Amino acid sequence: MAEHPHEGRVVPVDQAMGDDANPLAALMPMSLDEINDYLYDESRPAEERLDRLREIRDNLAGLEASDVGSDVDALRDEVAAAIASLEGAELSAPDDAATSFDPADHIEAQSPDDEDTITRITGEEDAEDDQSRQR
Repeated sequence: MAEHPHEGRVVPVDQAMGDDANPLAALMPMSLDEINDYLYDESRPAEERLDRLREIRDNLAGLEASDVGSDVDALRDEVAAAIASLEGAELSAPDDAATSFDPADHIEAQSPDDEDTITRITGEEDAEDDQSRQR
């Protein structure tokens, strides 16, 4: 066995923060849960969440899988999707869109046997009804 100068004791060494070779690794591990927190957390303004996700994206840009210990490409894709989702949030449907949908106005939401409703929606009478009235 080779000689070791420290005789089995831990020798503390003071070192300034940021002296490591990869300062971006301090952000890791980043997980999908943290990305989803920024995506869905309504307690912060969307612009603040977008800024943080963009910062994460920029930090992940220079990392490789060996730096993170996981699949960094998949993580980058999730961050990009979260950013796109938040950026497109203002293009989404208005808040009342879900409540303004009336299934009674849509034929595909009706029973095929409900002839009265189908006639009301389409404005057309069934061909069989037309033939019986002509007789």
